[in-house]
Amino acid sequence: SNALTGITYLTINQNDLKTYPNPTANTLTIENQNGLQTIDLYDIDGRQILHINNLRTDKIEISTAHLSSGVYTLDTIDALGHRRMKKIIKK
Repeated sequence: SNALTGITYLTINQNDLKTYPNPTANTLTIENQNGLQTIDLYDIDGRQILHINNLRTDKIEISTAHLSSGVYTLDTIDALGHRRMKKIIKK
C-alpha cells in the first residue's frame, strides 16, 4: 500500500484576524476570535512603531492618529500561538 502516516493537515482560518476600519484614520480595531497575545506594528521601512504583549483579550482599539499616512504591517500572535500579518493603510 502507498499510505502516508504521521502527517497532519492543518486548515488555518486566515479570517480569524479582523482589522477595521482599513484604511484607518484615528483608531484601528484589532479582533481575533482566538484571543490576542501580542501586537506589533511596523512602518514601511520595518521599524517597530508599536509593541503590546501579554494581552488577554479578543479585541483591542489602538490609536493611529499620530501615525503618518502610509502602509504599515500589523503582526499579531493569538492565544493559540498562531501568527497573523496584515497590511494596514493609514489615511
